[in-house]
Amino acid sequence: MFILTPYTTVLVLMSDKLKTNLVQIEQQNKTSLEVSGLTKSFGRTRVLNDLNLSIEAGEVLSVLGSNGSGKTTLINIISTLTKPDRGTVNICGQSMEKQPNQIRSYIGLVGHSPMLYSGMSGLENLTFFGRMFRIGSLNNRILETANKLGISRILDRKVGNMSHGMQKRVAIARALLSSPKLLLMDEPESGLDQSAVGLLREIINDLKNSKCAVLLVTHSLDQAVNLGDRVAILSNGKVGYEQVTKLVNIKELTEKYFEYSDQFKEVEA
Repeated sequence: MFILTPYTTVLVLMSDKLKTNLVQIEQQNKTSLEVSGLTKSFGRTRVLNDLNLSIEAGEVLSVLGSNGSGKTTLINIISTLTKPDRGTVNICGQSMEKQPNQIRSYIGLVGHSPMLYSGMSGLENLTFFGRMFRIGSLNNRILETANKLGISRILDRKVGNMSHGMQKRVAIARALLSSPKLLLMDEPESGLDQSAVGLLREIINDLKNSKCAVLLVTHSLDQAVNLGDRVAILSNGKVGYEQVTKLVNIKELTEKYFEYSDQFKEVEA
């Protein structure tokens, strides 16, 4: 027979609290990115308007939207390049506001531009960024990543002398060096040939297997479906439509894309 005493009551309460904490910790381990109430305006144009989204570890979220819908702004905020007007960003349970340096160490970023030094070789660029992030066994890591992306033979070339597609490959290599927990990709297929796009698919699958979450911004509906586990369409500064890619085909997604065409909201005076 179980007798409830003040002492056992405390134990029960402590047990309930412990269970709650364990559930919260487990959820933090599963959720790589959580964005809540994100709002950003430029002048009187509100680009992001109370936007919410999340990505689980090992999941790929494809984000679509018309030009100016806030896709790049979203990536810039998550990567700490731009500050939001309101809202919160948590990465692997860490708050961007409270632990910005820790968050930066979790993120890999492939932006519109390669974000490389054109006067330096590919190897010099990767070495520079690798040392900046204090990556251990850097030479081996660079060689491993370069081989995966098929750029080993061109690393001695200056980035400025490379084609746009090869610059993009070096940029992807730079983003992967630190084994990120969250990879942000802004139109990564731009400038890549078909073989490189196929390689990109292999890389994303490897990242999923290592429990890295991927936020993939793209204009290609085909790539959004083929590479993503879920697809979201930005509309009016927030996620207007979201679906598991297995449950949507290109025709349906095209219809949804035009249905949720973006309309900016004016900031109230």
